[in-house]
Amino acid sequence: MDAIVLLRQDHKTVEKLFKRFEKTGDDDHKDRRDIVDKVIEELTVHAWVEERIHPAAREVELGEQLQAAKSDAPRTPLYVPSAE
Repeated sequence: MDAIVLLRQDHKTVEKLFKRFEKTGDDDHKDRRDIVDKVIEELTVHAWVEERIHPAAREVELGEQLQAAKSDAPRTPLYVPSAE
């Protein structure tokens, strides 16, 4: 699979999470917290993968490598790979 396709799928996943959040009621604190936690995780993984893999993906298809990198990506939003 093309790496760009995988990154676009990530964008769609986050869009769906935002739409789910918008549909929750003001008193749905737990649901909102769960959705926000998932958005943070998805964006953290996406940013890490994009920073590590995406420049090379512009030239060749790296879908499998990108998919593997997603499983290795950190799940904490405070991790900054470029600061290593």
